[in-house]
Amino acid sequence: MPELEVWLIGTPDQLDAAVAALTATGRHVLPADPDDHPKRIALSGEDRGRHRLYLRIAVAAPRATVTRHLTTAASGQDVISLDAYRRTA
Repeated sequence: MPELEVWLIGTPDQLDAAVAALTATGRHVLPADPDDHPKRIALSGEDRGRHRLYLRIAVAAPRATVTRHLTTAASGQDVISLDAYRRTA
């Protein structure tokens, strides 16, 4: 399953909400060692009170669907249904 990598920047409450929402779409990927888990990095200056967080989420891609387009035959032509033919073959 491919992993989505995201840098989040916001207040602690915003980060909590974003992590919860993104984790609901997939599985939060964490390293085996808890010391290597992502940490919130406090920002400074005008961004004081905000933090940066790196997040990896395993998200299943939606399955591709095939769309069949039905066409109409010109006058006097026969239309052969390949699906019906395959069922009888």
